[in-house]
Amino acid sequence: MTRTRYLSGTIEQPNQRIDLIVDDGRLTHGFIITDIQFWPVNSFNIGDFAVTLSTKSTGAVVDMLASDNRQIGWAWFAGETTGSGPPQYIIKPNEMIIEELILIAKWTYPTLMGDGLNYLITLEPLVVSDAQAALVLISNKSQDLSSN
Repeated sequence: MTRTRYLSGTIEQPNQRIDLIVDDGRLTHGFIITDIQFWPVNSFNIGDFAVTLSTKSTGAVVDMLASDNRQIGWAWFAGETTGSGPPQYIIKPNEMIIEELILIAKWTYPTLMGDGLNYLITLEPLVVSDAQAALVLISNKSQDLSSN
């Protein structure tokens, strides 16, 4: 029986990094993100936001770079500037997190998002072989694929 885990909290300031440690000391045990949600602390003060999820601190930048193997998810909302619908989310499928998950967010109207941005991340546990764990660790530490 798998046990779903939930990580929740608040990003209080733009460009604040949140380090979520999921490492339990066993490299063959990790997690897959199955869902992410972000919403403002004060529902009356919603502005544009962007969030990047990364497996390494060097990949935790606000720019959403699909070519960077360290970035495994993105969320954004552009309703204040474009009038678009609900927040959008992308999670790379089957990306295992063994050590840490880092969130970094920005929002364009600090006065509107002054109270911060909440998050709820749903994780499913996964057990893999030693060889698979080694590949995940290498992939999680890898460089931006577009760099020379």
